[in-house]
Amino acid sequence: MKKISIGLSAVALLAALAMPSLADTLRGRIKAVDADKGTITLIEGQKDYNFTVGADSKLLTVAGTPLANGLKSGDLKAGRRVTVEYSTKDGVNTLESLQIRK
Repeated sequence: MKKISIGLSAVALLAALAMPSLADTLRGRIKAVDADKGTITLIEGQKDYNFTVGADSKLLTVAGTPLANGLKSGDLKAGRRVTVEYSTKDGVNTLESLQIRK
């Protein structure tokens, strides 16, 4: 019985370590885009959220295809509804993906 318990514990530990960190999701509207600084600000309700956009960040159209011109795209304008996935480290929100919504 002890061997089974140890085996199950090992499997559970390996499964936990193999899982990627889960990103947070936010649905909001674009407030501002600064392509030169690589940042985007969204508003959700009455709160602003600032994100750093990195080289690995995915910027997607409504159809889910890559957005031409990235942050410089004319489709990323104030008021546009989007869904973002992001991670937070040391108080900095890093954009993992942004998809334009209808």
